[in-house]
Amino acid sequence: PKKLFENMSCDKNWEFIVLSLKSEYSNRQLDIPVGVMFSYKNAGGTYVPSFVGMDYDYAFEHQVYRQLLFQTVKRAGELGFSTIDFGMTAGFEKRKIGATVTEKVAYIQAKDNFPFEQLEIMGSKG
Repeated sequence: PKKLFENMSCDKNWEFIVLSLKSEYSNRQLDIPVGVMFSYKNAGGTYVPSFVGMDYDYAFEHQVYRQLLFQTVKRAGELGFSTIDFGMTAGFEKRKIGATVTEKVAYIQAKDNFPFEQLEIMGSKG
């Protein structure tokens, strides 16, 4: 929602890292944005990259996601943050830039096991 990004841009704790492709590397006459990382600076000393946006026409050829991760680490260091909370996905890419992956486990209790039994049956039919 547009209002969310407007509110984020007005809050001093949010930062937007925007990657642009120079015009000489695209078929356009202007530099074009190809990726953005929305990061939150929390009071506990942790830099939290929260949302990523990419133009998939350029994402693979120019390794936009990897560059966003690199620029995020660089920016957090410039600001003096000792911890970056990268979240739970793309562990392979994050390990390449020095992140430590912490395994997480969640337990749930259901009143009705039928849906879980159905999922187990579907999974074993592969």
